[in-house]
Amino acid sequence: MVNQDLSRDDELKIENSRQITTIVTVLLPILVGVVGFVLVERVAGSLFWFAAVASGVILALSVLAGGVGVSRLRRGKKNRFSWFNAQAGFCVLGFILILASYPLTRAKGGELQVDANTEHRITDLEAQAADTLSLVKTLQADVISLRNQQDAFREELEQARQQLAATQRQPVQK
Repeated sequence: MVNQDLSRDDELKIENSRQITTIVTVLLPILVGVVGFVLVERVAGSLFWFAAVASGVILALSVLAGGVGVSRLRRGKKNRFSWFNAQAGFCVLGFILILASYPLTRAKGGELQVDANTEHRITDLEAQAADTLSLVKTLQADVISLRNQQDAFREELEQARQQLAATQRQPVQK
């Protein structure tokens, strides 16, 4: 049974639903354009793909919610849940996800381009770093050796001082 006697409010709800459906039909190609641009010009991670797919699904749900709302309204079925509010909410959420998806990408070409001269220079620097590390280890060993020698000299000096003090305390015999 189709209810042909719709109130002015019901007619406005149906017109708003048509307009939101039109907006969604404009947003879906925009989403496809964003995805196409990202495929060609940018590098996309899993968050981008999640946002893009979720946006498409939510926009489709918006059209579905509007259709259910119009259908229920024309049949005269009233319920507490507003399908038209759900349609508008899905449309806004889908649009926000489209906007949020682009910043989740990064520019292509960020890879490091290394030519033969740069590669040779990197190899030379690695060799110099290895030589420097070897020299540092040798110097550390030398410092430890010098500290041990210094400690040994201090001990000898202390023994010499003690012997000198002992000889100075003894009376000189004539």
